[in-house]
Amino acid sequence: AGLSLILLPREPSLAPATVCRMDAVTKAARRAQIAKDVAAARRDQQGVALSKLEIVEKLNELPAFAIVGADKSFVPLQVQDAAGETTVHDVAVIWTEPQEAQAALAQARAQRPDAAIGTLPLGKAFALCEGWAQAAGASRFRLQAHSKVRAELRPMLVRQLQQQGLPTGQVFPLFLCEELSTDECMPIFLSRAEMVATWEEA
Repeated sequence: AGLSLILLPREPSLAPATVCRMDAVTKAARRAQIAKDVAAARRDQQGVALSKLEIVEKLNELPAFAIVGADKSFVPLQVQDAAGETTVHDVAVIWTEPQEAQAALAQARAQRPDAAIGTLPLGKAFALCEGWAQAAGASRFRLQAHSKVRAELRPMLVRQLQQQGLPTGQVFPLFLCEELSTDECMPIFLSRAEMVATWEEA
């Protein structure tokens, strides 16, 4: 659901005509929302799933960040598993937040003094994590969202995945606002703050 705010004035008493006008406005807004929901459902039914190549191409418009060596190969790290209980070795982590990649650089330089922050398209990062592509330096990859946001939303996202019978090992929160969508485009945000700012400016 998007961000829908209907602010109604609070008065001690309203004349019958005012009440009728408000009821009419409320009913009209409800009918408009129902019509929009029906149109969205029909659009979803008629829509064709994106191919792997199309998914990668769309995601490639955004940057991602990783730790690489002087030869530009990925530097694998020791990271915690999804539950934060077990250490997993030799995983190349790819971040959407450059500050978090920078924070992990100290650990990497203990293993590889030549380590530095490298950038790559988000689509390529997603392909590596899904096993659709390969790269030098690592055989396992993890795409990591903002750690604080991921920690806050993980319980809710896990419940949603469980309800749909999907794996819950890794979660990556995304945000969308139905009010920003059109018949041709549904913008998806990596940050809730960016989504809200875009909605307020629209």
